Amino acid sequence: MSKKYIGLLYMFLSAFCFSLMGIISKLIFRFGIPVLDLIIMQNIIQVAVLGIYFGFKKFKDIKLEFKDIKIISVQGLLGSIPVLIFYYITLQRISASISCLLLFTNPIFITLYFILFEKQRASLPKIIAVLATFIGSILVLNITPENISTLDVIGVMTGFISSISYAFYNIYADKKLRSYSPGAILFYCCVVVVIFVSAINPGFYFKNYFADFELVKYVFVLAIVTGILPVVFLYSGINILGAQIASVAATGEIPFTLLMSSFILGEKLIFIQIVGSILIMGAIVLLNREGEDDIGERI
Repeated sequence: MSKKYIGLLYMFLSAFCFSLMGIISKLIFRFGIPVLDLIIMQNIIQVAVLGIYFGFKKFKDIKLEFKDIKIISVQGLLGSIPVLIFYYITLQRISASISCLLLFTNPIFITLYFILFEKQRASLPKIIAVLATFIGSILVLNITPENISTLDVIGVMTGFISSISYAFYNIYADKKLRSYSPGAILFYCCVVVVIFVSAINPGFYFKNYFADFELVKYVFVLAIVTGILPVVFLYSGINILGAQIASVAATGEIPFTLLMSSFILGEKLIFIQIVGSILIMGAIVLLNREGEDDIGERI
């Protein structure tokens, strides 16, 4: 098998693992666990697994100076925490498929950031992509005069906030974290999440969640399959394919989530929402193609 196909396989696996996040989270919320409790529990497991791995295998990768840990901690505080909190709130209020689509509008916010604050050119493809995402979001949310009163406004707002937070996550990683290993970034971000969310939600430690084997089993799968493995596969794919091709391949998470939400959770999209989904995916691909041209111009 050629390196290209191995890279595509990594991206397929990454997209598949990420797509399970909404599905598994929905199943976990049926246990009645609050959002902040789930975030602490998930990240405790991730810190433990990563700590054991690095302790035995690559301790030097996470042995950083304090100034480096501070730089990475910003990613956890302003990136990981709001993404998790607002995405999980969205999942509690609206379907997994629509939550995923709202989260994946983040390339639009990244594009707007670079146009407004980095003085990047606002080319026609970028304008088309922004408009396509806007129209696609309206179609996906099925906003019409007849049903606008039933729209979960809070769920939609938290969905877009999670997308904006994820945009920050990507921009900050690109600008500040290129010199650090993915494992170190993931480990310290998880540590920051546990510390900060525990500080605002100390009641978690008075509950006996870890005695519930069924719940622990689901959260363990969430932590490993959607918190660690997709990041490993993502960076492995980027190393082979490059960030631009890899990011286009990563949009495979959307159809994966739509399909599994239908089969596992019984969620259905009407025709107009499917059209909106296609518009959003097309906009993401268009933005990534345009991003490749921008890189070529800078070189």
